[in-house]
Amino acid sequence: MRLPWAVLLLALLTGRYLHWRITATLNLTTPLAGTLSLLLLAAELWLQAHGLLLLLFTLAPERARPADAPAQRQQGPSSAAVPWVDVLVPSYGEPLEVVERCLRGCRAIAYPAFAVWLLDDSGRPELQALCERLAAATASASGASTPRPAISTTCCRS
Repeated sequence: MRLPWAVLLLALLTGRYLHWRITATLNLTTPLAGTLSLLLLAAELWLQAHGLLLLLFTLAPERARPADAPAQRQQGPSSAAVPWVDVLVPSYGEPLEVVERCLRGCRAIAYPAFAVWLLDDSGRPELQALCERLAAATASASGASTPRPAISTTCCRS
């Protein structure tokens, strides 16, 4: 959403601020005070110019997208072009149903290169069985177009 009136208003307010800053607040009584005051003013001018340039870029028209851009958006990025991601799920004493729902949600992530790790501090055998069951469900669904990764358990006792 472009708001050219808002950019113009901010530019006018910035101009008014800079006018006040230059005409009313510079301390040029001693060489040291003048140097420090001008350095601070230069830093403010740089910051204001940077901010105004960013605002002006918001008014620029969007570049035309290639014809295959919608198809790429639906397919998602290729697994060769994205980094590998590990999803870490910490657990300590949560009910089994909560952990299962979380792990199923993690497996349903629409990302081509990831692994799910259940970090279990309690060392409960039912969580190990849950991970094995979900991994078997993943293996049986591997014929799908986007197979889901298995879930690995790691016991992290301190």
